[in-house]
Amino acid sequence: MATVVMVVTGTAGDVHPLVAIGGGLTARGHRCTLISHAPYAGRARAAGLEFVPLDTPEEYKRLLQASAELVTRNHDADARRRVAGWYHNATRAKLKFDEVTRRVGSDGSVVIARYVTETDAINAAQAAGVVAAWSLVSPHAVDEARGIDQLHGGAYLDALNIERHRFGLAPVDNWLSWVEASPRLGLWPYWFAPDMENTPGLYTTGFPDDRGRPLPADIWQFLGDGVPPVLVTAGSGMMLAPGFHRAAVKGALCAGFRVLAVGGEPGLISSRRDSRVEHRQSLPLAALIPHVAAVVHHGGIGTVARCFEAGVPQLVLAQGVDRPDNAARAQRLGVAIAVPPAAWRPAEVTQGLRRLCDETQHRQKAAEWAAVMGMNNGVASACDRIEELLN
Repeated sequence: MATVVMVVTGTAGDVHPLVAIGGGLTARGHRCTLISHAPYAGRARAAGLEFVPLDTPEEYKRLLQASAELVTRNHDADARRRVAGWYHNATRAKLKFDEVTRRVGSDGSVVIARYVTETDAINAAQAAGVVAAWSLVSPHAVDEARGIDQLHGGAYLDALNIERHRFGLAPVDNWLSWVEASPRLGLWPYWFAPDMENTPGLYTTGFPDDRGRPLPADIWQFLGDGVPPVLVTAGSGMMLAPGFHRAAVKGALCAGFRVLAVGGEPGLISSRRDSRVEHRQSLPLAALIPHVAAVVHHGGIGTVARCFEAGVPQLVLAQGVDRPDNAARAQRLGVAIAVPPAAWRPAEVTQGLRRLCDETQHRQKAAEWAAVMGMNNGVASACDRIEELLN
């Protein structure tokens, strides 16, 4: 039995894949620990993982709100400093470092850390003399790290070396070289980003599946009351500009669909009660998406993956971080239409949904890629690669 410690912060799209992989490793007899945000404790423990919280539910909610501000303010320096100052601080870095070093042994251990952000976990692995690897949930992360190095490499290097000095580690000379020295697990299938396949040190695994929980009975009733609805979801992070929900919901209604909206505040979904609109704060997308006509979403990689898995076409209103890149890749593969923020209007959503649902090519392509996905087990592939690192 080996020890695997996984450290990840972010939204559900960042955390859920590692929970699935951790569950796969646990089923193979390994001891797995997830160090992450408090609200993911139940999901992690249900998958058989040990869990260490980095915060309280209230602190995590505040972090998501602050992160949403980063997107709407285009990641300006003041907003970044506010998030870094109260959340990504020395106290929390030491907590991660201490928990990792306490749990790993001198051999038979591996540390998996979210790419770029969890440098303290990689430092802890290096201090303990065990193997470490990065997890990347979307291809954009590869280029994002290079962009960070070009624009802010000196500042990131200084911060890294301050952290390493605090933990008794030698300084490094180049931030990007240090980052890319550890193996990287790309948690997407090779065909989603063929341009990344020859990247040194990058190993793609496929999208990890996300079984989650079953749908509640009242949602089954809503689904069965008429033709399949359109799903509207903005993800767990809600990191998008105003106008998403109004355009998505009104546009879907104008296209003649009922709407099942997941996430967001009820007032954002509809200003008045409409029997054609059903809202839930949270639902298991893996169980839901196979039963809808199309999905209007924010471009998060988890939602993109579940749509590919179910063979359902996507209308993607993407803004910020990796989401425009995810949308562009899905569109190039023939399963999605991407709508830029400047065009977030009900009429654009109506037109896009009619194209997705009335024309056959998007549905055919979605079915073809779902069949391809069915031939690959992303969790098993990731577990295989981690076991190779252990050996």
